Amino acid sequence: MKKRVSLFLLILVLSFVIYTLNANASPGGLDKNGGHYCRTNCAKYGLITGQYHYHNADGSITLTKPVTKPTVKPAAPAIAIYINGKKQSYDQPPVIDNGRTLVPLRGIFESLGATVQWDQRKQQVTATNSKTKILLKIGSKSPTVNGKVVPIDVPGKIINGRTLVPLRFVGEALGATVDYNATSRTIKITSKATISSDTTIDYGKLDASVINVIDGDTVKVNVRGTEETIRLLLVDTPETVHPTKPVQPFGKEASDFSKSIMPAGKAIKVELDVSERDKYGRLLAYIYVDGKMVNETLLEKGLARVAYVYAPNTRYVDEFREIQSKAQKQAIGIWSIENYVQEDGFHS
Repeated sequence: MKKRVSLFLLILVLSFVIYTLNANASPGGLDKNGGHYCRTNCAKYGLITGQYHYHNADGSITLTKPVTKPTVKPAAPAIAIYINGKKQSYDQPPVIDNGRTLVPLRGIFESLGATVQWDQRKQQVTATNSKTKILLKIGSKSPTVNGKVVPIDVPGKIINGRTLVPLRFVGEALGATVDYNATSRTIKITSKATISSDTTIDYGKLDASVINVIDGDTVKVNVRGTEETIRLLLVDTPETVHPTKPVQPFGKEASDFSKSIMPAGKAIKVELDVSERDKYGRLLAYIYVDGKMVNETLLEKGLARVAYVYAPNTRYVDEFREIQSKAQKQAIGIWSIENYVQEDGFHS
């Protein structure tokens, strides 16, 4: 009896083992390693009975565990740069750093007419054209434009031997407009300014005519059929029409002078700087009458002070300060009244 029971148990164990092996041999019965032993139809797959193997996704069989290759995303297309409509080619392409687009400084500055010099000892770039001087040190967030600091979010850096700086700083520091299309990864830099929604003009002296003078430093003009209020750049004359201030000393003289040289209908020239408008929507500009700049003449006569100096609109600030210094020494106009001219305006 005991022998029969032992034989029965042995048969039961063997049956279980065979069942397990057969289950592992089925295509769907994979062990924890992802493979199994071949038990049936082995020769059909080039295997021998009991050989351990793996089934691959493409239906093939291997004796080694297949390696799942990581999905590789296609590389983003290179950023294209166009300057005045012409596609540029540089040995160091633009890069994205901390969400900011950095572009090769030398190539773009030279395309915009600037001369670029590199000081290895100071790790500093100097870019100049006829009206602008730019200094930028590698690693600094405080480059200067005509002596005035113009903060940038990401410092200039050297990549593959080339200096890269934030896109918008490069274009606007030299008086260009900049547009970046993230979808098409296209940069367009244009050395032009727009004074109205449908009128595109080049920087330089624009033909205009006077409508009327508002006060010494503010004039209403017609520029190519568009009526504009112009606030003279970098100068400030005493008030004559301020809603909360009385007429200030030499305010009437400044206003009368501007009216005398800019009567209604007078043909003038208008020169823009980098930023076109102030917070009131007024066009910011230098005005020329018969070849002479009004901004300078007001300073020469002691009817205005150098003021509202904000980068990047600093094209003539050094010249203006020299002219102002001469008027101060001569004690003419606003400089004839002791302590009248202060840093924050006029105090009578």
